[in-house]
Amino acid sequence: MQIMNGLEKHGKRWVILGVVTGHLRMDVILKYDIKEELAELCHKQWSGWMEYLFSKGTFNVRDGTWTMDAWAIKRWMKQMETPYAELSKDEQDSDRKEAEKFLALFP
Repeated sequence: MQIMNGLEKHGKRWVILGVVTGHLRMDVILKYDIKEELAELCHKQWSGWMEYLFSKGTFNVRDGTWTMDAWAIKRWMKQMETPYAELSKDEQDSDRKEAEKFLALFP
């Protein structure tokens, strides 16, 4: 376990051990760790979505293109244009599930 200036490192996350004021260095470390964790999560969510998206279409071997089925275009265009408050309960629950992944990064 690594301890530095009132912080204790747990895996990738720094945890404040006591009340700390005026330590810019610690603020920078905490922001950096959270920023990197958030960036990693964003990438995982994006790459997971792309994998799912590509599984719903067809790769065209002849020219290297990819074709999305009409049903998928219609569904996702509608979702894309719909404000969160107007999504169905299931769609909102799906977004909440993704939001929980972000909240899990904060102690």
